[in-house]
Order: sequence, then structure tokens, then C-alpha cells
Amino acid sequence: MRKASLYYHFPQGKEELVTEALERLVRRHGTAYREALRQVTVTERLEVILRFVLEDEGVSGAVVDSVRFLSEERQAHVSQLFLSQQYDVVKRVLDEGIEDGSLRPHDTSLAAWMFLGSISELGRVWDKNDENFPKRVISLFISGVKV
Repeated sequence: MRKASLYYHFPQGKEELVTEALERLVRRHGTAYREALRQVTVTERLEVILRFVLEDEGVSGAVVDSVRFLSEERQAHVSQLFLSQQYDVVKRVLDEGIEDGSLRPHDTSLAAWMFLGSISELGRVWDKNDENFPKRVISLFISGVKV
């Protein structure tokens, strides 16, 4: 693609192009996250999200790396989109787990951030031949390591 073609479609330049790419990426993730809400249990919901992130191979890292090149206004826009499309969905899953008694009461805001932060890096250690890996990760997240 020629540079002139890019500027035709993105007259505001690189920042507009990066913002558009990030918006599409975050919305695509949001769609997958909302699909998780169709599952019955908290464990199944979190596992669907984890499987999507694992199969998406490092896209979350790309968002983090790219966002820093945007203006503060565009960073805020992409961050707000991330919150509404991904963080809010995970928090909702955790809140509903407390409501239905499948999870003990806890700080769902912190737990949602911890979940999202940890799963974004798991693709690096995931053995794709290990079908039980997502289940083991979610079990550890939900159960913790305390006796």
C-alpha cells in the first residue's frame, strides 16, 4: 500500500491509523468477552475469556505498546473503550459469581485487573498441546494457593 493511500483513508496521520487499529482490536476482544457471558458458570466464563486471549497471541501487549504513542486524549479514549469492552465484562463475571454464591466476597475491581494482567502474558508459556492448561489456570485463579 502506498503512503498516499494511507493518508487518504487516515487524513490525520499515524495517530488516527493507530487509534482505529486499536479500536477495532479492543472491540473484537469485547465481542469475545461478551460471548463468555453466555456460559453458565463463573469458571466456564473465565475459561472462554482465557482461551480467546491465549489464541489471540499477544494482542493485549500490542495495545499496551501502541497506546503510549497516542495523544493523551486518544489514550483516554482507547482506555475507556478497553474498560467498557473487557474490564467491565470480567468484573461483571466476578460480581455475578459473588451474587450466586460460587465465589466468596472479594474486591472484584482488583481481581478483574489481576485476572486481565496475568492472562495477557500466559500466551508465552502456554503449551498448545495441553488442553487442560486453561482449566488449570482458572482453577488456580479461583481457588488460590492458600490451604
